[in-house]
Amino acid sequence: MARPVKAGSSTVPANLAIFEQAVLGLCKQHPDGVPEKVLEEELPDVSVYDRAQAINSLLQKKELQILKHGNTLVYKEVDQEEAVKFKGLGQDDVLIYQIIQQAGNTGG
Repeated sequence: MARPVKAGSSTVPANLAIFEQAVLGLCKQHPDGVPEKVLEEELPDVSVYDRAQAINSLLQKKELQILKHGNTLVYKEVDQEEAVKFKGLGQDDVLIYQIIQQAGNTGG
């Protein structure tokens, strides 16, 4: 697969941007969220490591969010209006926001 390149102190796949676009493309096809199983099936040539790097990169750029549907984690593209809300927030802050948003009026 892709050869890693050194970026600071960590290694990232050489094709990171391509993998990111593949994940976002699947998110567009599944607006309610893409389960990990679908990512595995639809991107069989992308290693678990490369997929994780792409997902982590998208999470850091606040272009992707992780949601829980039942017992399944799904990945969903962040729409531009939501991205504006997240600007300036850290990863933990965004995660807490998502938990509150999912809980709605139930309080958790």
